[in-house]
Amino acid sequence: QDNDDECTVCSHGGSLICCDLCPLAFHTDCHVPTAEEPASSGKWFCSFCKIEVQQTPRNRCQTKTDVLALEIRTQLLECQYLLLRLYSSKDRGIFCLNPCHTVEGYTDFIEKPMWLDKVKEKLASDRYSTVGEFVRDVNLIFQNCAQLNKDNRYGKMGQKLHSVFEENFKNVFGIEQ
Repeated sequence: QDNDDECTVCSHGGSLICCDLCPLAFHTDCHVPTAEEPASSGKWFCSFCKIEVQQTPRNRCQTKTDVLALEIRTQLLECQYLLLRLYSSKDRGIFCLNPCHTVEGYTDFIEKPMWLDKVKEKLASDRYSTVGEFVRDVNLIFQNCAQLNKDNRYGKMGQKLHSVFEENFKNVFGIEQ
Protein backbone atom coordinates (compact mmCIF):
# COMPACT_ATOMS: atom_id res chain seq x y z
CA GLN A 1 0.00 0.00 0.00
CA ASP A 2 1.23 3.48 -0.83
CA ASN A 3 0.86 6.00 1.95
CA ASP A 4 0.48 9.75 1.62
CA ASP A 5 3.61 11.89 1.43
CA GLU A 6 2.03 14.64 3.54
CA CYS A 7 0.57 14.66 7.02
CA THR A 8 -3.22 14.27 7.03
CA VAL A 9 -3.51 17.01 9.66
CA CYS A 10 -1.02 19.74 8.72
CA SER A 11 -0.38 18.87 5.04
CA HIS A 12 3.40 19.07 5.46
CA GLY A 13 5.92 16.38 4.61
CA GLY A 14 8.86 15.25 6.67
CA SER A 15 9.18 12.36 9.07
CA LEU A 16 5.78 10.68 8.99
CA ILE A 17 4.31 7.60 10.59
CA CYS A 18 2.14 5.65 8.17
CA CYS A 19 -1.01 3.73 8.96
CA ASP A 20 -0.81 0.06 8.04
CA LEU A 21 -4.53 -0.15 7.17
CA CYS A 22 -5.13 3.00 5.12
CA PRO A 23 -3.02 5.43 3.08
CA LEU A 24 -2.99 8.16 5.74
CA ALA A 25 0.25 9.44 7.26
CA PHE A 26 0.87 11.72 10.24
CA HIS A 27 3.59 13.52 12.10
CA THR A 28 3.75 11.91 15.53
CA ASP A 29 2.60 15.13 17.24
CA CYS A 30 -0.21 15.79 14.75
CA HIS A 31 -1.99 12.50 15.42
CA VAL A 32 -4.48 12.16 18.29
CA PRO A 33 -3.23 10.63 20.49
CA THR A 34 0.42 11.41 19.81
CA ALA A 35 1.61 8.55 17.62
CA GLU A 36 4.29 6.19 18.83
CA GLU A 37 6.61 4.46 16.39
CA PRO A 38 5.67 0.77 16.31
CA ALA A 39 8.19 -1.83 17.41
CA SER A 40 10.40 -3.00 14.55
CA SER A 41 8.03 -5.83 13.64
CA GLY A 42 4.83 -4.12 14.80
CA LYS A 43 2.11 -2.39 12.88
CA TRP A 44 0.60 1.00 13.57
CA PHE A 45 -3.01 2.02 12.95
CA CYS A 46 -4.34 5.58 12.94
CA SER A 47 -7.31 6.51 15.14
CA PHE A 48 -9.58 6.57 12.09
CA CYS A 49 -8.84 2.91 11.38
CA LYS A 50 -8.88 1.90 15.05
CA ILE A 51 -12.41 3.25 15.45
CA GLU A 52 -13.59 1.34 12.37
CA VAL A 53 -11.97 -1.90 13.50
CA GLN A 54 -13.03 -1.59 17.14
CA GLN A 55 -16.51 -0.17 16.61
CA THR A 56 -18.83 -2.40 18.59
CA PRO A 57 -22.56 -2.61 19.31
CA ARG A 58 -21.97 -0.85 22.66
CA ASN A 59 -21.91 2.38 20.67
CA ARG A 60 -25.26 1.98 19.00
CA CYS A 61 -28.66 3.54 19.66
CA GLN A 62 -27.69 5.56 22.71
CA THR A 63 -29.16 8.89 23.67
CA LYS A 64 -26.93 11.93 23.71
CA THR A 65 -27.62 12.34 27.44
CA ASP A 66 -26.43 8.78 28.09
CA VAL A 67 -23.28 9.31 26.05
CA LEU A 68 -22.38 12.59 27.79
CA ALA A 69 -22.54 10.82 31.16
CA LEU A 70 -20.12 8.05 30.14
CA GLU A 71 -16.70 7.91 31.77
CA ILE A 72 -14.11 9.17 29.34
CA ARG A 73 -11.70 6.34 30.11
CA THR A 74 -14.20 3.90 28.54
CA GLN A 75 -14.69 6.13 25.49
CA LEU A 76 -11.19 7.52 25.03
CA LEU A 77 -10.74 6.15 21.51
CA GLU A 78 -14.02 7.74 20.41
CA CYS A 79 -12.99 11.14 21.81
CA GLN A 80 -9.54 10.88 20.23
CA TYR A 81 -11.20 10.02 16.93
CA LEU A 82 -13.50 13.06 17.18
CA LEU A 83 -10.62 15.38 17.94
CA LEU A 84 -8.56 13.96 15.08
CA ARG A 85 -11.53 14.55 12.76
CA LEU A 86 -11.48 18.23 13.77
CA TYR A 87 -7.72 18.49 13.30
CA SER A 88 -8.02 16.86 9.87
CA SER A 89 -10.61 19.35 8.65
CA LYS A 90 -9.41 22.00 6.23
CA ASP A 91 -11.11 24.72 8.32
CA ARG A 92 -9.35 23.83 11.55
CA GLY A 93 -6.43 26.29 11.37
CA ILE A 94 -7.67 29.18 13.48
CA PHE A 95 -9.10 26.83 16.10
CA CYS A 96 -5.84 25.06 16.99
CA LEU A 97 -3.84 27.76 18.76
CA ASN A 98 -4.58 29.85 21.83
CA PRO A 99 -6.69 32.74 20.48
CA CYS A 100 -5.43 34.98 23.31
CA HIS A 101 -2.07 34.94 21.51
CA THR A 102 -3.42 35.36 17.99
CA VAL A 103 -6.43 37.70 18.31
CA GLU A 104 -5.88 41.15 19.78
CA GLY A 105 -8.31 41.93 22.59
CA TYR A 106 -9.73 38.40 22.62
CA THR A 107 -10.23 38.31 26.38
CA ASP A 108 -12.14 41.60 26.24
CA PHE A 109 -14.96 39.64 24.57
CA ILE A 110 -14.46 36.02 25.60
CA GLU A 111 -14.55 34.97 29.25
CA LYS A 112 -13.40 31.34 28.89
CA PRO A 113 -10.99 30.84 25.96
CA MET A 114 -10.73 27.33 24.54
CA TRP A 115 -8.89 25.90 21.51
CA LEU A 116 -8.16 22.49 19.97
CA ASP A 117 -4.58 22.20 21.25
CA LYS A 118 -5.83 22.79 24.80
CA VAL A 119 -8.53 20.13 24.40
CA LYS A 120 -5.88 17.73 23.04
CA GLU A 121 -3.60 18.44 26.00
CA LYS A 122 -6.43 17.98 28.51
CA LEU A 123 -7.47 14.72 26.86
CA ALA A 124 -3.89 13.42 26.86
CA SER A 125 -3.35 14.35 30.52
CA ASP A 126 -6.58 12.71 31.77
CA ARG A 127 -8.22 15.98 32.81
CA TYR A 128 -11.67 14.96 31.62
CA SER A 129 -13.69 12.47 33.62
CA THR A 130 -16.77 12.25 31.36
CA VAL A 131 -17.48 12.50 27.66
CA GLY A 132 -19.68 15.48 28.55
CA GLU A 133 -16.73 17.46 29.87
CA PHE A 134 -14.81 16.83 26.65
CA VAL A 135 -17.82 17.80 24.50
CA ARG A 136 -18.42 20.92 26.60
CA ASP A 137 -14.88 22.17 25.88
CA VAL A 138 -15.16 21.40 22.15
CA ASN A 139 -18.49 23.21 22.00
CA LEU A 140 -16.98 26.15 23.90
CA ILE A 141 -14.54 26.65 21.01
CA PHE A 142 -17.46 27.11 18.63
CA GLN A 143 -19.55 29.19 21.03
CA ASN A 144 -16.63 31.57 21.50
CA CYS A 145 -16.11 31.72 17.75
CA ALA A 146 -19.78 32.55 17.15
CA GLN A 147 -19.77 35.20 19.88
CA LEU A 148 -16.68 36.93 18.53
CA ASN A 149 -17.20 36.53 14.80
CA LYS A 150 -20.97 36.34 14.28
CA ASP A 151 -21.49 35.65 10.56
CA ASN A 152 -18.14 36.75 9.15
CA ARG A 153 -15.92 34.22 7.36
CA TYR A 154 -14.40 32.97 10.64
CA GLY A 155 -17.84 32.57 12.15
CA LYS A 156 -18.90 30.52 9.13
CA MET A 157 -15.75 28.39 9.43
CA GLY A 158 -16.68 27.73 13.05
CA GLN A 159 -20.23 26.79 12.10
CA LYS A 160 -18.95 24.39 9.47
CA LEU A 161 -16.43 22.75 11.81
CA HIS A 162 -19.06 22.50 14.55
CA SER A 163 -21.31 20.65 12.10
CA VAL A 164 -18.44 18.26 11.32
CA PHE A 165 -18.06 17.58 15.04
CA GLU A 166 -21.78 17.06 15.66
CA GLU A 167 -22.18 14.70 12.70
CA ASN A 168 -19.16 12.62 13.69
CA PHE A 169 -20.25 12.62 17.35
CA LYS A 170 -23.63 11.13 16.42
CA ASN A 171 -22.03 8.58 14.10
CA VAL A 172 -19.27 7.37 16.43
CA PHE A 173 -21.64 6.97 19.37
CA GLY A 174 -24.56 5.63 17.32
CA ILE A 175 -26.95 8.32 18.44
CA GLU A 176 -30.19 8.19 16.54
CA GLN A 177 -30.92 11.35 14.57
